[in-house]
Amino acid sequence: MLDQGAIDVRWLGIALREGALVGYPGLGGFRAGYDPTQRPWYRQALPERGSMVCGEPFLDAQSPILDLACSVALYSSTGEFLGVAYVELPLAAGVAKLLDAPDLPQARALLLNDQGQVLVEVGDDGAEPGARGPLHLYPDQAIVEAARVGRSGLQERVDGERSLWVIHVYLPELKWTYVTELYAWGVKDPHADGKGTRPRRPSPPSSNEVTPREHPN
Repeated sequence: MLDQGAIDVRWLGIALREGALVGYPGLGGFRAGYDPTQRPWYRQALPERGSMVCGEPFLDAQSPILDLACSVALYSSTGEFLGVAYVELPLAAGVAKLLDAPDLPQARALLLNDQGQVLVEVGDDGAEPGARGPLHLYPDQAIVEAARVGRSGLQERVDGERSLWVIHVYLPELKWTYVTELYAWGVKDPHADGKGTRPRRPSPPSSNEVTPREHPN
């Protein structure tokens, strides 16, 4: 997916167990005493032998944009630990591309953390407003509670004059929840047939019919 340009990458690198670090693009040097083996992205990969691990999103030091650090421990063919490979993703710019579902009557798609806070949001106009601190809770308390306990489900919700089917799918690998809000009438305007009559109400979608696209993490 990285080769296809589906995900933006801010920075990537490899830190050897001896403390040597190589990365791209170049940073021009590090502050005195900088030790990559003590960084959260390095240490989070150590307990998960050979498995990709993504930490909590964090605010970039240069701008109020959420980044996501994912890393994996590296081993030789004989099982000797060599170091850790690391990639830093701008969360909104990268993940938002994977949340959008243009073939569905989607009002919004969101990614929630394990506290029910919105990390990324994509609107029905294709805009990617991104995720900037501070984070805010998803407006439906029932779905917030579901995100906190790791439960998936489907419910109907009225938002102003809109009736929405809200599907929320828990992603156990990340402990996050994918939420998609679908227009219950299949279109943005329930009177869009031009005759002033309401189209036949469709059956609610099955939670098995809508699954999140492959997540980079």
